[in-house]
Amino acid sequence: VAWLPEKEKFLLLRNEEIQPGQRSGNPQFYTLDPQNGETVEIFGDFRPLIQPVSHPLQEVSGSSLFWAAIPGILEGGGTGTVVGEYDREGFRFQPRATYPGLYFRSDDMWIDEDEGLVFAVIGQDLVRMDL
Repeated sequence: VAWLPEKEKFLLLRNEEIQPGQRSGNPQFYTLDPQNGETVEIFGDFRPLIQPVSHPLQEVSGSSLFWAAIPGILEGGGTGTVVGEYDREGFRFQPRATYPGLYFRSDDMWIDEDEGLVFAVIGQDLVRMDL
């Protein structure tokens, strides 16, 4: 599914329960060491890593974290996108802002940390939002 440069391993997804057209099941995640073929089951939040992306995630200034956008069903119902900081070492996502009704992925956005703004391409529009 993804290369984890910090660990020098691949992230793999195993989900035997997904049927065509189904969006979820009981996923299991593993790391694969390309040097020896060893796989190890791992746990955490992998949503930012399994999105299709056209470029690397934007780094959060002065840290080892990355900005990520997770579109989908929001807590409490409805759909939208949650933007936050993602720790690729510990596989943890810390939400910073929620945008109900707006759907965009990590590679559709850019964060201006100094101004506290999120710029996202939604459809054919460039949208500016407070972080």
